[in-house]
Amino acid sequence: MPNDRTPTVLVVSADTAVRGATNSVLPLAGWRVQDVPSYTLAMHNLKVAVPDVLMMDQKFQDGDPLSLMKAFRYLPGSENTVTAVMVESIDRSLAVNYVRAGIQVFLAKPLNIVDVCEKLAEKVPDAGRIQAPPPEEDPLAKPVLVLATPNLNLREMAEKALADEFDLVFFDGAQGVDANRRAAGILVVDEGLPGGLEALRNWQTIFGTDGAAVALTSRGGAAPPGYVETLVKPVRDTALKRVVRGLTGRDQYGIFPMVNGVVLRIRDGWHALEEAAFENYLANLDELAELTKDTGRKWLCLDGPYLGAVEHMPRTRALYEAATRPGLHVGLVTLNPEVQRVSVMCNIHPTFVHNKTADFIKVVQDLA
Repeated sequence: MPNDRTPTVLVVSADTAVRGATNSVLPLAGWRVQDVPSYTLAMHNLKVAVPDVLMMDQKFQDGDPLSLMKAFRYLPGSENTVTAVMVESIDRSLAVNYVRAGIQVFLAKPLNIVDVCEKLAEKVPDAGRIQAPPPEEDPLAKPVLVLATPNLNLREMAEKALADEFDLVFFDGAQGVDANRRAAGILVVDEGLPGGLEALRNWQTIFGTDGAAVALTSRGGAAPPGYVETLVKPVRDTALKRVVRGLTGRDQYGIFPMVNGVVLRIRDGWHALEEAAFENYLANLDELAELTKDTGRKWLCLDGPYLGAVEHMPRTRALYEAATRPGLHVGLVTLNPEVQRVSVMCNIHPTFVHNKTADFIKVVQDLA
């Protein structure tokens, strides 16, 4: 915001989606929003304090923009208020009546809420514009997965499938955004949102442009420019996992960062890789271990299927050696109950071999 004063807007609409969208998004540009569904409540609010912007729907309970403007213009200070009306369709004669009544801004419905912010900022000197959130600085942090969709079934499925690996943000075009935004690592946009897939710029303005955009469609086919992948509804959890893990580079590892360390969950299939592929796997692990140390963390825990299994001891040891760094406590979680044998065969200090991740973390936290 260029000034300390917070601009205000009164939204008059019986449409809960309109009130939700303005309450959810306009504060990101520094607005203080009040919303009411009726003429009576609008006049009550206007008599208490005249806002910078009066934003009215074409129809609301017990009134319309023309009747409200007729009463509003007699209030002291009303001449300084920017007045706007939201319209789905309008003929020339009605538009003329609106202008004669003092309406200054016309906003098309369904609302393009980012453009609403821009139009209001042009009229109100103290108004700001929506700024994209800064990108995540921690390379090992959980990626933010934004699901911009009204589909409740998809939300429930995503929570079950990915909530442990990703920070999930749900946005239905009206609800779900707050001032403490983080930039999206993945932005999944449902064609059913206001504006459809073509409104990608809106959601990138709110959630950042650096994240990969995925189109969610019921018809298949090519998505508009700007999308790197397409998911077809109904979406299976396996398809969602494959896409978001692949786009964030987490298809081989599950990364669970903590303040002092990282749990690295190695996914199934590593033990059966061809030798050349396994060498690349080790190189990736080497990079992750370096990132763990570079971010100031003190420990790295390797967890996953078949680690420490008798037939996979050589590869288990190779994984451990790839992750080893001076000053970094590296340990192993194995299902093999003979942890002492795993420790000896993989040349790992017995302090750092456990059957449970929690046990390893307790040990290294005490060491730290």
